[in-house]
Parts: sequence; C-alpha cells; structure tokens
Amino acid sequence: MTTRSSVLKLLRQIGVPVDKSGVISSGLTVMAIAACLFLFYSGLQGNHGLIQQRKLEDQRLLMERELHDLQSKVAFMKNKTERLSDQFLDLELLDERVRRVLGYVREDEFVVN
Repeated sequence: MTTRSSVLKLLRQIGVPVDKSGVISSGLTVMAIAACLFLFYSGLQGNHGLIQQRKLEDQRLLMERELHDLQSKVAFMKNKTERLSDQFLDLELLDERVRRVLGYVREDEFVVN
C-alpha cells in the first residue's frame, strides 16, 4: 500500500488532480482520450497520413506507367525519324509514307475504299 500512496503523493506534487480514492480526475482522462483520437485521425486522414500516402503511391505508379509509355513512343518516333533521314533511307518506309500521306498508287494497283 505504501507504493500506491507514494505514487499518489508524487502525482499530487506534479500537479495531477487526484481525488481521495486515488482516481485521476475525469477531465484529464477525457483530454488524454481526445488527444489520442486526434493523433489517430491525423495519422490516417492528415496531409501526411496513411491514406494520403497510399494515394500518392498510386499516383506515382500511374505516372511511372505513363512515363514508360511516353518513352516507348519517343523511341518509336526516333527510330522512324532515323529511318527517313538522309544518312539512312529505308525505301519500304518511304514508299509506305508516300502512299499513305500523298495518296500515290502505282499504275498496276487498284485502290479499294
């Protein structure tokens, strides 16, 4: 029993309101519960909470996929540009582009729409 009384005496000395039965007053308990709830809510819903972190991770993955797609398109266009350049002329690609863009056909071919 002396340990309990010494703890209560110490609590009173540091300013914690304790009633005669040794129970800390309900106001402090309510404040402690409110602080815990606030920290829990902030940890989940806050600007740096778990939910926001999950959203940012999903957004990062989406942007990485989009970056990969754009890099693939750039590589494809670089390849096509190189094949149409003066240093490296791909005649099949040139023929395809002339037919598609300018609408040329050879005399022995038929066009079906």
